[in-house]
Order: sequence, then C-alpha cells, then structure tokens
Amino acid sequence: MGALFCAFVLGSGVHSAPAFASWSPRALLRPRTAGAECVRMAVPGAGKRSLLAKALEKPTGALAVSIEYDRHEHSESSENDLIVLSMQLRKSKAASLWTPSLDHLALISKEQRAAKGNFPGPCPVVFYPPLSSLDATQIKAAAFAGAHAVVMRTQLLDLRDVVQGQEMEVIWDVRSTEEIRAVMDAGVETPIFLLPGADVEAGGLLGALPKGSVGVASVDRGNDEIVLGRSLAKAGVKSVLVRQACDGDTAVDLQYARYAIDSLTSKANPEFQITGIGSSKGSADGRRSFGADSTGRALQDSILKSPLYSDVYSKYTRALILESSWQDKASVQKDINHFHDKPGGTDFKKLEKKGTSW
Repeated sequence: MGALFCAFVLGSGVHSAPAFASWSPRALLRPRTAGAECVRMAVPGAGKRSLLAKALEKPTGALAVSIEYDRHEHSESSENDLIVLSMQLRKSKAASLWTPSLDHLALISKEQRAAKGNFPGPCPVVFYPPLSSLDATQIKAAAFAGAHAVVMRTQLLDLRDVVQGQEMEVIWDVRSTEEIRAVMDAGVETPIFLLPGADVEAGGLLGALPKGSVGVASVDRGNDEIVLGRSLAKAGVKSVLVRQACDGDTAVDLQYARYAIDSLTSKANPEFQITGIGSSKGSADGRRSFGADSTGRALQDSILKSPLYSDVYSKYTRALILESSWQDKASVQKDINHFHDKPGGTDFKKLEKKGTSW
C-alpha cells in the first residue's frame, strides 16, 4: 500500500525550507498550510526491500558509494553552492547523500526531488546526526525536511515507531554483533545497518548480518578510504559511505567526491592503486599496492606518525584532485605507490621538496 508524503508546492516547484538565517528545526514543526499537495510514495510490504535499500545495495552487485556532506564551520559556501553540488553528486552516481544538518538536509532534499522523472533520478537523502543520536522532535523535523531515513544507535530502539510514523526508515548504527542481534530481536524486518568499515571483517560484523538486510560500511575521507573501501568490496561489502567527503570547500568537494566514487567502483585496477594509472603488471613503476601486504602495511602505519609524512601526503592528495597536468598526476602517483610498497625506502626530503611546488 502506498503512503502519503506531503510537500508544499508553489506553481511547478516544491517550496523550500526557510532561509538559513531564520530557519531552525523548530520551524519545521509549525502547522502545515492548507492546500499542501501530497505526493504518494511507495512503501514496501513486509519482507520487501524499500527504494532506499535498493539504492544502497545495487541488484547488479556493483559497489554503491554514498557521500556525506558535513560543512565545516569556516566554509564560505552558499546555499546555491550546495544546490549545485547536490545536482552534480547525483550525476556522479552517488548512491545516497547523508548530512548531519537539518538545514542542509532541507536544501539537498528539495534539489533531489526536482530530479523526479529525470535520469539519473533523485538520490535518497539521509539524516545522519552527530553520534547517531536524536530525539522525537528531530525525527519529525528530519521527515518534514525530506529525509528518507535517519541514522540511530540501537539504544534508541524505542523511537522506531516515531520514525515509522513519519514514513521514514531507520539505518541502525551498530558497532558489534550483539547490537545487530538486538535489532533483530526487536523484530525489525529487512533492516539497514551502518557498520564501521575498519571493524567489518575483524569484528565479524559482515558475517553477522541477517539474510535480506543491507550493510553500509563507513570509511573516512583522508584515512586510507580507497584502499579500505576496495578491500571491503572484495570481502563482500556491497555499499560504502564516505564520511565527511564534502565539507563545504567549493574548490575541492565535487572533485574529491567524483574521485572517491570512481576509485571505489572502478574495475580496471584490482591492485588498489589510488588513481588507477595502470595495473601493477606492466605499469611504469611495476609495484603493487600495500593493500595486499600486511608487513608493508604495518611498516606504513608506523611511518604515518611522522609529521613530515602527514604534511607531504596531504599535499599529494590535493595535487591528485586539483592538478590539471596528467604528467604531474602520474609523477605524484608513482611516489605514493612507492611509499605504499616500500615505505622504508621513501626519500621524505625529496618528497617534501616536490611538495613545495604545489
């Protein structure tokens, strides 16, 4: 049976939330104006997958990559910048868009709804509050702002009925097999889980997922996300969320998001090289990524503590995203691959000198 989702309509467009300067979650709870138009949305029956679940886990088996927008406090990006970014992320094949801000949620949701009937169609929008904790008021505000789902910890299982009453879904933020069992014991059908990517295999979380559920593994921007994400896909993960992928830096957000989506979903590079300039066999540097070498990974982890490494590598990342010259990109990539495979032989002084030219 269908459910009713109400949205204000003025002319041919959907009415936006109030401007940032005057808007607050409380404003969303004001009585609805007479004449609001209702848009019918399909709600799955018992045991059936929702549209959100289908977006997060593709029937083709290809990895689905979701993007989080978490604007940093010093960002100067405008509302229009976010609207344009939302449109471009949809065209870049983001599986869904997540945000911890109700303000941003309202704008992203409005822009995505405008794409109904187009190709690609709208991305589901998820409210991902800090610490995955929220109350009934925030749940209602998220629904009014247009969220398809909210992320909650299992300690908030009692709020499940509030979410369902708003015709939204819950994505359960779980950290252990015991928390997965708690959701199942509560009678949740076809649940969607958010899993910490670093613990998916070691913590046995992937194997603990019940049949018919969806598991979304989180990876963090700037924290080995491409290597980890591709490793998770190889282990059987079908959906990944790149947290803090976009932070309001208009010069980088879209380029990074496209880079992350393309790098995580590319089939051309089974050796986990970051930019995919070629496979390890027959490539210019002839090296393999450290992703398959636990000894090299352990050595790399020890070197990661070096302040010089952190500075140089951050410059590498920015160069890979922004540098227009392919030759420069390839040169930088070789240096990164060399560090990945032979971290003990990396010439940091040489790399630091190169970094000063970016």
